[in-house]
This record gives sequence, structure tokens and C-alpha cells, in this order.
Amino acid sequence: MQSLRRSGAALLRGPSGLTSFWRAISTQAAEALKTQPSQLFIDGKFVDAASGKKFDVLDPTTGEAVFQVAEADAADVDKAVKAARRAFDQGEWPRMSGKQRGKILYRLAELIEQHAEELAHIESLDNGKPVVMSKIADIPLSADHFRYFAGWADKLTGKTIPCDNVFGKFFAYTLHEPLGVVGQIIPWNFPLLMLAWKVAPALAAGNCVVLKPAEQTPLNALRFAQLCNEAGIPPGTINILPGFGPTAGGAICDHPGVDKLAFTGSTEIGKLIMAAGAKRVVPVTLELGGKSPLIVDKNVDVDKAVEDTHFALFFNHGQCCAAGSRTFVHADIYDEFVEKAAKRAAKRKVGDPFSDVEQGPQVDEDQLKKILGYIDVAQREGARLLTGGKQHGSKGYFVEPTVFADVTDEMTIAQEEIFGPVQSILKYHTTEEVIERANANCYGLASGIISNDINFINTVSRSLKAGTVWVNCYNVYESAVPFGGYKMSGIGRDKGAYALEHYTQTKAVYQALEPNQPWLLPRPSSVHRSPAGMGQLMSKKPKLEINDVDRAVLTLKSQARKLEQQRTRIQGDIDRERQIAKELVAQGRKDRALLALKRRKLQEVQAERLDGWLLNVQGMLLNIETTKNQQQLFAALKEGNKAVKDMQQAMPLEEVDKLMQDSADAKAYADELNQMLGESLNPEQQEAAEAELEELEKQMLEEQRLEMPAAPGRPLPAVPATEEEEKAAAAAEATAAQLAQLPSVPGTTVAAPTAAAAEEEGPAGEQEREAALVSA
Repeated sequence: MQSLRRSGAALLRGPSGLTSFWRAISTQAAEALKTQPSQLFIDGKFVDAASGKKFDVLDPTTGEAVFQVAEADAADVDKAVKAARRAFDQGEWPRMSGKQRGKILYRLAELIEQHAEELAHIESLDNGKPVVMSKIADIPLSADHFRYFAGWADKLTGKTIPCDNVFGKFFAYTLHEPLGVVGQIIPWNFPLLMLAWKVAPALAAGNCVVLKPAEQTPLNALRFAQLCNEAGIPPGTINILPGFGPTAGGAICDHPGVDKLAFTGSTEIGKLIMAAGAKRVVPVTLELGGKSPLIVDKNVDVDKAVEDTHFALFFNHGQCCAAGSRTFVHADIYDEFVEKAAKRAAKRKVGDPFSDVEQGPQVDEDQLKKILGYIDVAQREGARLLTGGKQHGSKGYFVEPTVFADVTDEMTIAQEEIFGPVQSILKYHTTEEVIERANANCYGLASGIISNDINFINTVSRSLKAGTVWVNCYNVYESAVPFGGYKMSGIGRDKGAYALEHYTQTKAVYQALEPNQPWLLPRPSSVHRSPAGMGQLMSKKPKLEINDVDRAVLTLKSQARKLEQQRTRIQGDIDRERQIAKELVAQGRKDRALLALKRRKLQEVQAERLDGWLLNVQGMLLNIETTKNQQQLFAALKEGNKAVKDMQQAMPLEEVDKLMQDSADAKAYADELNQMLGESLNPEQQEAAEAELEELEKQMLEEQRLEMPAAPGRPLPAVPATEEEEKAAAAAEATAAQLAQLPSVPGTTVAAPTAAAAEEEGPAGEQEREAALVSA
């Protein structure tokens, strides 16, 4: 952009013999109007407004009407949104591959370049900027923007996320999908370029668009619609509605068929659009106003700094939201700087944008009056006017390049966005001071630093609260670099990959997997990998009856239910014995307290082992119910039947007593008892308590017949079963006997079969099991 600025300045200065050339450009603009569309663009066609209304397009150079276009209102917005909705819900654009969309957007960029001369003339006629800037900046950058996002169209990919948790094994992935119908409202300062910033990422992501250009500058948006048809964009994908904010703009914001709003313009209007989006809870992105600080260090080339700050403010007649409108200059060079800045502004050439000038008119009469009003306020508040300060000429909307010195932070021109050719120069002394003052504003769109001190640059650039920081340059706009503001300068980002985030939404998809996924299993043994081992496994694969699974599941569920009931009852006994022991100690009945504590200990051992068995049974149930591979199912059934047998074996009472006495926690409980009693029991008390304990333990075990989970190698007490459960257990035992006779391969395990074994079973085996389940 710096080279662009230098070449543009050379063209603007131009040789004196170019007078006839500039007149020819003005003639070309008039010729372009002969084929300029004037109707609304809806569903791929140019149509009149429903009301039949039209409004004038003014030439800001003269203030006279040069064209008329159709004026959209709520009825036209409804028609356009419905067309866009059909195009999105039923049409081609969102269903094309990204590569197909990219080809069309590449074609659109080429068409903009092919018609660059015509588009530049229309842009300057509509907006008032020098045609040379339209030719070297606005139009080429617009084409570049569509070309950049054409490249993104086939690269909007999600992520794949492997999942393995307690619920099973899953394959998860994300999709980046278009939002739908996007309502967009753009400003008048860069008509075609701002359209490109909004439309290109929206189309690349697969959305459909309803766009309202600024009423001051609707011409190139309608010419762009013609190029969209020529490029092959399907009908309804892009709709262009010239009109006014309260009618057309408001209708877009309030329409229930619009899925997202995007706006570039003033902060005041941005607040209204944000409120409209909040009513319907739709996403909103805003690129709003700015009051950007440009900080000049003391160690710079003053002449170059003057030129850079001049370009930062006066570019596009000061009608730039990122303009460096607060120029902070170090006190050591302040006087020299303001003198040279005033001289440079006084030399700026103002006039007809189709002549050899640097600055054309402001966009309309309202903007002219607003700028002159700020100039008047600044003088009344004490700012020192160095040059300019008046309307330029008597015809059109021209303003003299204006420079103020001795501006202070509380002045209106240092706080509010002027959007015109008015430079405010402020003095500072220290780095800390200028950082604080630069951030003391409600805006945070852009900023700049001019310095040769790398430490100063690093410190200030990281301290400024702004979305963009230009260092030793300004007004550089690259398609791949995001642009947007902090604070009241907006929400979201235009340009670059960051813009695509605002035109897509993320969907997460979970897909259940078979248990034997390669990356989720242990490494298979060498036998499994050998052809011989594989052949043996597959040749010995038996058929599984559905009743075998049903019986195993029924038996295990019955055991799990009993274990849960027993665990709940024992926990109540534990709590009760603890309270009894405390009461006995308080009454001085030490022997009874000892008995209560021993009973509690026995019950805690029982509870701990019940917890372990319950987890095992629940795990076996989950394994059986989620396993579809037959060989893994056989292994789960064998394990379940073995568990049933183990739990049905009795544990002699003396084994329970021995387990209690051998516990490593016995001494800890004795110490706890002694601490509670305050003294050790005498031998007579011990003997009496032991005798009573023995009797009560026998009585307790006879009454409760606890169904305790056994320690490794220890059996359990028998549990009386219902008739149904006895039948199920017998059937499961018979199944286990059959399964035990299955041949096996030495050195292998059926719990970890290879993928080949599962593949051999194939869909037919799965269908057979499903049919059996249905019939059962």
C-alpha cells in the first residue's frame, strides 16, 4: 500500500499536459451511466420497487442529480429475503462443492478487473473521490478480495475427534456450515470495496445475501449485480436493494427470515442494528466508527512523518473510519512538525475528481455541514487553526484541508469522529502519558506509530487498545489481514480467515463405533498377526444363540439388584452401630461399646467387598450388552457365568471371624476405642466383652446371612434365589459348560480378536442376530 500511495501521488501530481486526459475520463463516466442498471436486483433479475418509487443519485461535485434508482422498502425486502431463503434451502449455491463456488468467485474477480475502468468512473462519480484512487485502490482491492475468498471456498474444513469414554467408543467430527440468509448494510465511503469485504466471505461459506448499499452511492452495487449474473451465481444467492436506512435497512434487520446481520457505518446506527439483532437473537457483526491515535516519536525524520500523518488523515477526504484523526507529536519536535503539517495541507489540491487533484468533494451536503460544524466548535473551544477551516468554492460539497494545533484531549474534535479532512495535532512528553491518552477514548478501531526506536514500537503497539496498529505506515489493507475494532468500534472482523468465522456455524457429530477399532485396542499378539493363528480363530468360530445372551443378562441383573439392596442395608447398619457406640461410651458401658465397634468393623469389611463385586457385575453387564462381535461376547459370557458360580458358594462363619481378626485395621479400631473410653479395659472386662461378642456375632450372622463378596480365593455365603432366578442360573451354568468345551488356540485370547475375524462375520452375521432379537 505504501508503493500504491507513492504511485498514486505521482499520478495525482501528473504532467501539465494531461488536461484533455482528465476531461476524457469525465466523458467516460457519462457513457457508463447509459448502461447503468437502475432497478432493484432480486432473485437474479432487475425489477421495479413494489411502490414504484425512485430516488435521485447526486453528483457531489455539483450537488446535482445525475441518475435515479428504484427505492426499496419493506415489501421489496420481504420479496428479496424469500428469494434468498429459497436459494439457500433449495438452491444450488450452498449445495455446490467449495471448489465449484471458488471457480465462480474467481470468475467474478476477473470480471471486476475486466471492467475496472468503467467501475472506477462510476465510483468517483458516485462518491466524489479522485478517479485515480478508484483505479489504483478501490477497484483492484475489490477484485483481490473476491479472489482471496475464492481460494478459501474449498478449505472450510472441520476436525475429527476420537472419543473413548464410559459410554463406549465414538467417532466425533465437526462441520463448518453456512448460516443461511445474511442481511448486509454497507457505507458510502468505499462503495464497491465495502461490498466486497461483506459479500465475498459470505458467498465463499455458502450463504445467500440481501444487501443494502448506502443511499448516497448505490450505482456500483447494481453494476456488480450484473457481473454476478455473468459470473454464474445462481438466482437468489445475491440480492441488491438500494434504499434508505429507516425503511429498507430497518426491514432487513427486523425480517424473521434473516439469519445474520452485518453492518459497516456509524456507531449510532450500529447500536440500533445490534438491538434489532438482539430481539431475534441472531449473530451481528459491526465495523463502526473510530478516533484513531497516530503517535509520532521524537527520533523520526520530521518531513517523512509529516507526509505519513498527512496521508493517514486526508486519504479519501478524511472519510475513512480508520483515519489517523488524533495526531500525537512529541514535545521535542512539536513546533517544527505543526508548521510543516500546515504547509503540506495548504498545498493539497482540491477540486473535480476527474481532474488533476488529490481531494474531491465530501459525499453529500449533510456531511459538508457536519464537518464545518466541528471546525466551528474547535475554534470556540480554543484549538489553534493553522490552515483551511472553510468550504472550498461555492458549488459542490468541498471542504478546505484543515489543520488544528494545540488540541487537548477534552476538546470535541479530539473525542468525536469528524469523518472529514480535519487534522488535530496534540502534544505529549512521555511514553506512559501518550499511551494513557491514546486509550482514553470510547473507540478502538485503528492506530499508528511512527518511530525508529524498536523498544518504543514494541511497548506502544502492545499497549494500544485498537484492532489494528500500523507502524511507520498507514492505511494498508491486505485481504488476508483481519480488520475490526475494540470497544465501541465494533464486534467481529472483516477480511482474512477470521471473517469466515462470522459466516459459518459449527456442528458436532457423534457416530457410534464397533468396539474393535484398531486405534482403540491393545496391540495384537504375534499369533493374531500370523496367518495360521488367524485361520484357526476363524475356523473354530461357533454360532451363538440369542437365548444364551438373554439368560446371562437376566442372571447378572438379578445378582446386581441383590448386591445393591444388601449394600444399602449394610450402610444403614454401619451408621447405626457408630451412634450406638458413642451412646454406650457416654453411659460408661465399655463392654457394649467394644461390641458395637467390632460389629461396625465387620459390616465395613462386608460393605467394601460388596462395592467391589457390584462394580464387577455392572462392568460385565455393560460388556455383554454393548458387545456385538461374537468372540468377545463369548468371553464376556464365560466371565459372567464364573462370577455367578463364585457368588453362590458359601463362606464358613469361622472364615468371617478370622477375616475380621486378621484385618490390618484391627489395631486402629482398638486405639480408637481406648481414646473414646479414656482408659484401657481391664482383663475381666475384656473377657466378658469377648464372650458376649462371640455369642452376638454368631447370632448376627445367623440372622443376616450376609451375601458378602469374597476376597480372592474365598467363597461367599449362599443366597436364596427365586424360582425364576434358579432357572436362569441353571441355564447360564449349562451355557457356560457348553462354552467351556469350545476349542481355543494356544497363546491367544478371544477377548482381543483381530479385525479380520470381525470382518469374516460380516453383515450377514449381524442381520442374523438382529432377526433373532426381534423374534425373541
